[in-house]
Amino acid sequence: MRSTYAQSKKRERYSIKKPPFSKIGEGAESNVYRVTLKFKNGKKRKAVLKELERKEGVFFKKPVKFLGKRERVINAKRAYTAFKRAALPVPSFFIPRIRYFSAPESILMENLTKRFGKLFPINSKKRSAHPVFLKKLSIKNDSVLIKNLAKDLATIFNLGFVPYAMDFWMFYKKGNTYERVLVDLTLFTHKTDEIYSQIPKSFFKENLQNSVFAFKENMGQREFELFYGEFLENLKVK
Repeated sequence: MRSTYAQSKKRERYSIKKPPFSKIGEGAESNVYRVTLKFKNGKKRKAVLKELERKEGVFFKKPVKFLGKRERVINAKRAYTAFKRAALPVPSFFIPRIRYFSAPESILMENLTKRFGKLFPINSKKRSAHPVFLKKLSIKNDSVLIKNLAKDLATIFNLGFVPYAMDFWMFYKKGNTYERVLVDLTLFTHKTDEIYSQIPKSFFKENLQNSVFAFKENMGQREFELFYGEFLENLKVK
């Protein structure tokens, strides 16, 4: 029997405190807040809460357009678990929160600024679908990062996941270069999902090609050549 919202809240080991002016960002499908977890044993922990919300004027293409918020939260947890097992850099915890009444579906995760400091998004507000941060990267300072991005993307496709756009990484400074972490996972699907029965089989290959093109469009020639060579070396799917 499905629990009520009140019963689910009572079972939780913690409560979520969202102070005034705690909003720290928003996207095409979500609002993000800085929160505090208050555990029943008295302990507290800083975290980030991402609440999913369908916003006016925002339309997703296939396959995401076939998914509701509940399915996207479930898919995000599935992706997080697989990526963590594959040793990709992800938050230390990632908790899906599925609601059936007035509260929105959401994801509770580590507040990464406590560990890494300021985070830089891969895209910009003006060009949300374009990974313009990649333009900053150079062979001289960022060759390791470029190779790691290639390995990340190859691993994602090897695991069967399909990114909606190249917007799931964030970056932080590390010496004279940057490091990356995979944060925004709610727009991932998996090629075994039932929704792919409604989509041509060529979609997976097209998505792979488009993902690589996003790097080519936003990187210098030498940087992209390094990325692409490393990507092909690690890619196992055809």
